[in-house]
Amino acid sequence: MSHKVQSEETTMLEEHRDCVEKALQENFPDAQILKNETATVGGRGIKGAFVVRREGKHDIVLELKDGGYVAHMYEPGYGSGKSRIDAALRSTRIRYRELTADKFGRKAGMKRTGSAVETEIEIDGKKKKMMCITLRGGAKSGKKKKGKVMY
Repeated sequence: MSHKVQSEETTMLEEHRDCVEKALQENFPDAQILKNETATVGGRGIKGAFVVRREGKHDIVLELKDGGYVAHMYEPGYGSGKSRIDAALRSTRIRYRELTADKFGRKAGMKRTGSAVETEIEIDGKKKKMMCITLRGGAKSGKKKKGKVMY
């Protein structure tokens, strides 16, 4: 049975809407990225802060809710809807994190080194997979400065 699915796998915040827009444009280069548009998802009109209108595919709607974005997409009735929308937006969310880290780094005089990488960390005795972004200080000296790692 077809239906609407939604995802909140990673929080993308309204205060960084410029990073959200840039990440969407980079990860969906052939799609139209519309702002403040209503799209029909599963027979229901949803007002999206961003709508990714993909040629020959269903729209992805980012609805603004409580200062963050909730992603909505139509599920045609086969496969796992949640995993499908998570997969469609995974690279967008990773790029969003890189862009917000760059923004933070500029304010703090730091620079991101490399891309975000998946790593496994231990929290309260439980192993979790997370994306790791490393920022380094801007000071230039003969000694290598340790970076700040953001998860």
